[in-house]
Amino acid sequence: TALCRAAVACRERVRERLLEAKKSVGTVPQQFFEDAAAELSAAMLRRGEEAEPPNADDAYREAVEALSAAVEEFATRLRSPAADKFAACDALRGMLRQLGVSS
Repeated sequence: TALCRAAVACRERVRERLLEAKKSVGTVPQQFFEDAAAELSAAMLRRGEEAEPPNADDAYREAVEALSAAVEEFATRLRSPAADKFAACDALRGMLRQLGVSS
């Protein structure tokens, strides 16, 4: 789904930026995380506008809800200055793997 692609892309951008900052002994501005969270929020809104596939079953709906919850949690952690961003990336990656998405 588009939300899945947005989540994977955002997680990769955040993780890459964190690794770059770690290598250069720098920091990532909180605004970067705020912008990333805003992009995810926009993707969540668009998900609500997407038509459900005609063959969607309960398992599909449950997977979409689990992904939505994981993305929402990731966005919340990105917005929190005190949150461990690496841990947030790892948690989202774990959920994506549970759903069978390679990231």
